[in-house]
Amino acid sequence: EQGRIYQRSGDQVSAIRSFLTAAKAQPGSPAIFYELGMSFFFAKENERAIRHFKHSLELDPTNDRAEFMMGVVEIWGGHLEKGRIHFQNALKLQPRNPHYLLHYGVLLAKLNENDAALANMLEARKLDPSNPLTHYQIGKRYRQAGKLAEARRELETAVHLKPDLSPAFYQLGSTYRQLGDEPKARAAFEKFQELVHREKTEPMDPIDANLEE
Repeated sequence: EQGRIYQRSGDQVSAIRSFLTAAKAQPGSPAIFYELGMSFFFAKENERAIRHFKHSLELDPTNDRAEFMMGVVEIWGGHLEKGRIHFQNALKLQPRNPHYLLHYGVLLAKLNENDAALANMLEARKLDPSNPLTHYQIGKRYRQAGKLAEARRELETAVHLKPDLSPAFYQLGSTYRQLGDEPKARAAFEKFQELVHREKTEPMDPIDANLEE
């Protein structure tokens, strides 16, 4: 618990020290090695993060969070196919997890598997309609497919749920412009510029950073 407190406060060095002490006392705990992996991930030490997530999985093969995070780290490193395998494994363990489905959908979009990408995102929306990032990603796919009315609906929902979601305002401005609504387009782009300037001092959650692209 002390390690988790340090982790949440951003002090990963102290968190890792606490988790290592806990691991000596309880070397068979998959939760401890998962948390070690998370702290190494937050510290941007990807190889060590993967090593500890993998050990957590060896201790508990049903640890879907470790599978998912291995996928996140691999994608961070540009290894999309390795990430796909880990996301698929996580979804085998938790097939109705909307967070996993959304991440998997975004990965499939990067791999140009657009129909499957949208299907996973729509399933994520069905399971959790309150996530603004899901609406944003669906809206972006609809805009790319030329379905502008659907794109506007999803993107407006995204900014309603998360008024500081700057990429959604950019996509919304582009959608309004394509629909011929220049006043709304201008307002959306102005909001986008305002938020981008503000976010220079506010880092994104590293787990979900790729969902805001």
